[in-house]
Amino acid sequence: MYQAHLHRREDYLIAGKSGLETAVTLSTEIPKAWGKVPKDYDMLGKLVHVVKLFQENKIRFALIGGLALSEHALPRATKDVDFLVEDEDMEKARGLLENYYKEGNAEFMLFDVDGVRMDLVAARLRLHKQGITDAQLGKIEGVEVPVVSARDLLLLKLIAAGDRQNPRAALQDQADAASILEHSRGLRSQDVQYVADRILEAFCYTQERLLKYRALLAWLNEVLEKLGRPEWKARI
Repeated sequence: MYQAHLHRREDYLIAGKSGLETAVTLSTEIPKAWGKVPKDYDMLGKLVHVVKLFQENKIRFALIGGLALSEHALPRATKDVDFLVEDEDMEKARGLLENYYKEGNAEFMLFDVDGVRMDLVAARLRLHKQGITDAQLGKIEGVEVPVVSARDLLLLKLIAAGDRQNPRAALQDQADAASILEHSRGLRSQDVQYVADRILEAFCYTQERLLKYRALLAWLNEVLEKLGRPEWKARI
């Protein structure tokens, strides 16, 4: 059961920093303090380097995952940097990062960029490609970075929650989805129906999956009810 806290997002940002910059700082300094990463761990520098590399070589991409979440909702630390990349550009992106490549396939690639984990996810479905097309520009240290919209991040989080084998990871995805609903200023009522429609169209190809995703969408509507937005609830 989700309980709305109604905190102000601005209260969770580091002074003078955007949500994206706050998340990168948290993702660097917290693991350093715990001794989980080396003292020279530099997520900021590596992120900016890869973003510039992609932009210079016309790789079509957008940030997703925990860093994207921090542009739309409460910022939090994350262990990696996640990119959604046009499927036609995946091999080219791999070539640019070949020295850092660890493992993967046509749909997913994992890189270790001087200690910073970076995941590339191929945008193969129409809804994923739309996420790149509709990406918004965030900024980190003056560099513009495409970030998926609140609508498309909500969609990705719910898809992931339904597909996860790890219950704890699925719950994190749901918590992130709830945070987007509560804190995003860019989300609109029609976006919730868009999310529900895309999930029911593309991911409910068995009875088991239909029941699983309908339950998730029912939970989504429950969150909206608790947030005082019953008019936003999706028709499922």
